[in-house]
Amino acid sequence: MEPRQNKPRSNQRGKTQAAKQGKRAGVQKPASGAPQRRSAAGSRSSAPAGKRAPARTSDREAARRKTRRRTAETKPDPQAPRVVYVPAAPFSRGKLLLQLTTVVAVVLALTFGVSIFFRVKNITVDGAVKYNAWEIQQASGIREGDGLMTFGRTVACGKIKSLPYVDTVRIGIKLPDTVNIVITEFDVLYALRDESGSRWLMTADGKIIDQVDSAQAAEHTEVIGVRLLLPGKDQEAQALEDAPPAQATGESAPQTVRASDRLSAVLSIAQYLEKYGVIGQVASIDVTNLGRIELQYGQRFLVQLGDATQLEYKIRCMKSAIDEMKDYESGELDISFTIRPDEIIYTPQG
Repeated sequence: MEPRQNKPRSNQRGKTQAAKQGKRAGVQKPASGAPQRRSAAGSRSSAPAGKRAPARTSDREAARRKTRRRTAETKPDPQAPRVVYVPAAPFSRGKLLLQLTTVVAVVLALTFGVSIFFRVKNITVDGAVKYNAWEIQQASGIREGDGLMTFGRTVACGKIKSLPYVDTVRIGIKLPDTVNIVITEFDVLYALRDESGSRWLMTADGKIIDQVDSAQAAEHTEVIGVRLLLPGKDQEAQALEDAPPAQATGESAPQTVRASDRLSAVLSIAQYLEKYGVIGQVASIDVTNLGRIELQYGQRFLVQLGDATQLEYKIRCMKSAIDEMKDYESGELDISFTIRPDEIIYTPQG
């Protein structure tokens, strides 16, 4: 009978020792009747003795709370209005045509109103010297009573520019009834003779302007050494070639300079004179000898340009030298650069 009584005591003593070891290892004994939870590492593995298992429960709980917050934020508000999809209206060709027709009708109405209510009553002319205002008005073809917006500016400008002395034309309008015509005339013209001795005026571009008498030709720069071939108004100037001199038998014909080369030199000089502001101050241009071109600058200087090379540079040097001289100085300027390169030789008048 005694062995049966000592057996429960040994069992109870073993349980007490196991409980003490569990407390030392950090494992709490679950309450009686409560289900035992699995460790954080799962049921397959257990934490080694003397070490605490990694606590991942708090991380999982934080992830769950974060997921709940996102779900709450993205959850639609039951009180917000519902979004309803409405398909786009189909293309309507009739509606487009109606809009275009309306725009065209408005433009036509405005144009018609302007043409009815805005008529030409006043025509002003500015910049005319050779012509008076009445001559410019008649040449333009614009008449009082014409539509202010519909009289045709391009056609009117072309008619005015056909006048010989007119260089440029601009036409503007001023509401309610005024047309303003602004013209510029050729500043400088050059007088040449034809085969018969008649005098003609030419621009720096080689355009024949008009036939004039000797008194009118004296008001412009005279060109010496070139004669015109069959000149006419609004035509391009052409040089009359000189007949070659008679040669003795057996002699070779000397090399001659063509008249077209002399005319080309004249046009180049005229353009450079206008470019550098030497307008109307040169009395004559003599290209009889293309190796010795001469300019008569007013009554003060005879300018030697030499040959037809570096004409622009020579004209610029001539203007610079004359600007530096006194008003009373006069004489001869050698700008040929043949005697002394890059030096202008001034010989006072004796």
